Amino acid sequence: MNEKIFWEFVSLIDYHPETFYNIFDYQKYQADLIKQELLELPFHDVLEFDKIYNQKLDALFLSKIIEIHIVGFLPFEKLKEDDIYVSNDIFRDFRGWVIGQGQKTYELIKNFEKEEEILHLNFHIENANLCDIEMIANQLYEESYSKPHDDEVERLYKNHHNENYFLDFSEILNQINWKNLDKKYPKSFAKYHP
Repeated sequence: MNEKIFWEFVSLIDYHPETFYNIFDYQKYQADLIKQELLELPFHDVLEFDKIYNQKLDALFLSKIIEIHIVGFLPFEKLKEDDIYVSNDIFRDFRGWVIGQGQKTYELIKNFEKEEEILHLNFHIENANLCDIEMIANQLYEESYSKPHDDEVERLYKNHHNENYFLDFSEILNQINWKNLDKKYPKSFAKYHP
């Protein structure tokens, strides 16, 4: 498993039109598409897939990504409050959605410098659906690889599980000037809060 193969797996889910989202459990469908392919590989590759996913997730842990997420996610009146609450879990979900859009969109969002570069994307909460990639390794372990019991799989899973960690969310929130977002992203504000 390497980055090229990782993005090939992600590309299995990044081509569906928005109208497809509400037909049935889209998140489960996304995960199942990837799980089906990963089952053909040794469990070590599944864990590598999960490791690369988390590295990509962490690379989006930037104040500018929180800012564009907030502008598209929160109602206008909430953006004007003195104390804006941002959920770490919801921001994690949003970053997962970004990864699920594929490599080209991921790189664009991660590296944007001006809002015009990403204005054509839709960060509204109704569009930025959670892409259910995060739990794939756990699900495959529980559903497939741990039966029958395999000591090597068990060891790999436990070691991998112990490596997972969450970045300090409060530190990055302190870098954001909440009151300045409408001036920093005027076109995004006009788009999401007409």
